[in-house]
Amino acid sequence: YIPLRFYRVGTSFGNDSVWCVNTFRDITDRKNDQVAELRHTAATTPQLPPICPNEEILNVLDDYNYKHHPNVLDERSGLGRTFGNICRSCSVCSHKDKNYGAYLSKKHKMEKGQEQIKEHKETLIA
Repeated sequence: YIPLRFYRVGTSFGNDSVWCVNTFRDITDRKNDQVAELRHTAATTPQLPPICPNEEILNVLDDYNYKHHPNVLDERSGLGRTFGNICRSCSVCSHKDKNYGAYLSKKHKMEKGQEQIKEHKETLIA
């Protein structure tokens, strides 16, 4: 709110309104300069190297989603998959399944199968 009192121009109220408008303009200019400086700093600051590759992050998120998503059925039911959980990161994922839950269940079945094969090989070697 800027109290413009032009109906009393020439009086002290007129001077007050000019001071008010000038102060508002100065503060706005200062804020715009600060925003421009922040944008320049953000654009020129070198980026930090990534802590770990994106694939590791996606695997951790997949595992968390598989274990803790509210739509995931109990492991005891034998169906450990989500219903209609459409993949939200299709630009990143390479799976061809209709929904993300089907992809996760296939992925975990393959991992369990690979673990059984490793155990079988270890027993044959021993």
